[in-house]
Amino acid sequence: MIEIAQKKCAEKYLQSYDSKSQDDKNSPTSIFETEEKNKKPEEKLKDEDIKYLEDCFEEGKDEQGFLGNLLDGAKSFLHFGKNSKKCEKAIQDYKEGKTDFDSAQKTVTDFQNSREDSVNMTSNILAGVATSAVLGSAVLTGGLSLGVLIAAAGIGAGVKAGIKFIDRATNKVEGDAADVKKIAKDGATGAIDGMVAVGTMGMGAGIQQAAGQGMKEAVKQGVLSGAKTGATSGGIMGASNYAIDAVFEKDIDFNPLKLIETTFKTAAGGALVGGVLGGVGSAIKFNKAGAATQETQGSTEVTEEISEEADDVINNVADDAENTVDDVADDLADYVNKNTTDETAKTVPATQNIIDEKEFLRRKEQFPELSDEEILELSEQAKKLKNGYTELDQYKKEIDELAKGNKSVAETTARTKGEGSIFSKLANKFKKGKLTEVTDSNCYEAIGDAYGGRIQLRSLDCKETRSFIEKYLENSGYTYDDVVEFLQSGKMGSNAQGCEELQEISKDILNSLKEKQTQEIVDSLVAAIKNKSGEGAKLNITELNNYGDDISSYFTGKQLDEIADAYFEATGEKLTIVTKMDDSFFSENFGKFTKTGENTYEAGNAIFETEGAVKGSGYASTQMNTLSEGQNGILKGELQIRGTKLNTLADAEHIPYDIRSGKIVESDTKYSEVFKLIKNMNDKTYEAYNEYLTKTYNWNRLNELGIETQKPEMSEELISALGSKKDLLTDEGLIALHNKK
Repeated sequence: MIEIAQKKCAEKYLQSYDSKSQDDKNSPTSIFETEEKNKKPEEKLKDEDIKYLEDCFEEGKDEQGFLGNLLDGAKSFLHFGKNSKKCEKAIQDYKEGKTDFDSAQKTVTDFQNSREDSVNMTSNILAGVATSAVLGSAVLTGGLSLGVLIAAAGIGAGVKAGIKFIDRATNKVEGDAADVKKIAKDGATGAIDGMVAVGTMGMGAGIQQAAGQGMKEAVKQGVLSGAKTGATSGGIMGASNYAIDAVFEKDIDFNPLKLIETTFKTAAGGALVGGVLGGVGSAIKFNKAGAATQETQGSTEVTEEISEEADDVINNVADDAENTVDDVADDLADYVNKNTTDETAKTVPATQNIIDEKEFLRRKEQFPELSDEEILELSEQAKKLKNGYTELDQYKKEIDELAKGNKSVAETTARTKGEGSIFSKLANKFKKGKLTEVTDSNCYEAIGDAYGGRIQLRSLDCKETRSFIEKYLENSGYTYDDVVEFLQSGKMGSNAQGCEELQEISKDILNSLKEKQTQEIVDSLVAAIKNKSGEGAKLNITELNNYGDDISSYFTGKQLDEIADAYFEATGEKLTIVTKMDDSFFSENFGKFTKTGENTYEAGNAIFETEGAVKGSGYASTQMNTLSEGQNGILKGELQIRGTKLNTLADAEHIPYDIRSGKIVESDTKYSEVFKLIKNMNDKTYEAYNEYLTKTYNWNRLNELGIETQKPEMSEELISALGSKKDLLTDEGLIALHNKK
């Protein structure tokens, strides 16, 4: 079945996301906006969660047509199954603090999923009943034949496709009724429903009547037989319906465990329907044989007897199936979610002291090419390494010493690498042959960022930046607006010569602004590298990555030269630096250079690599692997230096990359809204999306430097490719998803 709940819920919610710049804090506000701003962060978050739940609920109701509304009304009235009343209560309970967000979201999600399941189940039954009504006499008198089965397929296809067409035509989803793919799929599943229905009736009708057998006994035998054959045919119906869904729907990958769940669920329902149809078939045959003339006292009594016997069987089936079909489905779903298949049942229990079953299966999904034993071995190493990272306070102290007295620093943070991230890095290196033996020492050496430090830099003041640029441009013939236009678009009207001049001017301006923002931290870093003893930060670096392009990168060539000289003075070796460059980059900062490889150069006291310096998404940050002294040995860390605006974007922008690279897997439910959307992008669409992200990085970076430019929008081509889900993948959409609990 198509699981819609986590694919469409967030669309309306994200459409209303406010994308105002933080620099608009002084704009006039209404009393309502003031009240909103005065709310505590947790209150704002809860308001967003409530809106999210309400929008999800409304989305589900909008997709209900006449049949869906009818079934929902019946379930609400009878307090049965997953219905809208339960959703309303769950949302209200969350508002009042009686339940948590996850529980309320599960109720809403279950309602949306069960809506589709209920409509499908009901239309399946109606298609079967209609087919039986038309062809019942032919089946009961002449038995099954190829002609009857072909006719049944046609009737079932027409009935189900028609019912589902009317249901979609009466919902609030524009264009849903005329969806050719859905009509074709309904026709295919309806054809199977029709054949299963006459097959079930034929089986019930085929029961041989014992001599002297009465109506009641004949009906009972038919009901029992029909229940058994109905369970079989219902299972076939469910399995085939699921298989057809997997063929027609791109969002569904064929999953054997889901097939088992669907088969058992529809088998239980088939037992109920089969019991009734089998009883009817036996009663009709009994009458035609003339064996029940004395006992039969009109159609009313026959119907009552059929209902009585059917009720008995239905109750027995329900008892055997944990009281209700819903319970059967829920229990089986729990079973499937635990993944206790024959293959994993032997392996999962062995993880008890290393990793829980759910995380084991997630890692198996992330690295399917690794054996169970390899996953367990690497997981055990990840756990040991994580437990050994005990000097976070000492590492944080080193970062704080580096930033001490630095007015350009807004915030410093530190963390130890998570167990899951350690496993992923070990598994990737093992898969690529870079970790040949899984030993304690090899795994320790494989993790270069056991500790992570981050220094966030303050943005420059817009007024001061404008004043600096205007002063720089005096007597140049260009204005501040000319520079902004060029930085934003790379153009200056039709003035080609002006573009060439502005390119050089803009480069000088950007370098000056970058050094104004970062020079204090560069000076502190140089001092720390040189510091062998005494007070202050003491650390060394093993490599430096200056990610970003001409606009978004943080350190200039002059600053990289200073750091490389300090490193050479401290170690006697040349520092490896990954950065974007051109010939002028060397001549201005390092003098002569030598090309030593396709993407490598030597100049001054540095070895430069250009490959990987500019990421496809435009990701920008200065990062370096660091070594510092701990009480129990050397602390291996990764230090990131970037501004506050890019920091927010960079954390969220990793989501598409992590999905495409396999770090985030389909079972990570937090990302289910965008997983398929990103995973299924073709190369052209993904390239267009990366262009949008790159422009967004540059826009944020210019804002950090105090230059206000127009916020970039997605291209028409990209909007067309993403359709109604485009808002999920804007920078605001990614940030909202990253912050989602």
